[in-house]
Amino acid sequence: IERRAGTITNTPGGSSYNLLYNITAPINTGPEMPASATVLNNLTKQGTAALTLNQPLVTVNGNLTLTTGTFALGANSVTLAGNFISNSALTSAAGSVFTIAGTCSLSGSTAPAFNGLTINGTLTPAVGYRVNGNYIVSNGATVNAGSGTVTFGGTTTITNNGTMNLNAVTISTGFTMTAPSTTMGIAGNFTSTGTFNNG
Repeated sequence: IERRAGTITNTPGGSSYNLLYNITAPINTGPEMPASATVLNNLTKQGTAALTLNQPLVTVNGNLTLTTGTFALGANSVTLAGNFISNSALTSAAGSVFTIAGTCSLSGSTAPAFNGLTINGTLTPAVGYRVNGNYIVSNGATVNAGSGTVTFGGTTTITNNGTMNLNAVTISTGFTMTAPSTTMGIAGNFTSTGTFNNG
């Protein structure tokens, strides 16, 4: 399904489909964004305009690809089972949680900005990313150091019940990161102009 403009009033049929937004004017997602956790395969955002998520929780069973423009989650949440190709902005607000549910390679040229980030599978980044809320690594989950800088830009408490290794870490001015009581590896530089609390 490709949406370029206008409004969709009916929920599409089908047990599984890919969804492409190619927009030149800002829009909110509509009923084409399925509520079911099993229907949406790949989600792609193209076009220069902003796309605003209008559903409280969306599950992407394939890949998430951001090519141009902004994908604004607001306070809504996304669960991703596939890879994340980030070549344009992803923004999120308080209350939003981005969950990695499968084996995810984070690649591209643009660092996504998550509020809460939960890893239930495996994350391997080839680009940096920002976390403004809590960062949770579940039992049996893995965060690989990969490359890029993880920037903490809010009030973040890290909970690590799996295996967690980061590359470079930055805590931005005026913000706080509390490390987990378990082990968290840092392979690169650690830079803090904010507040670091030892868990």
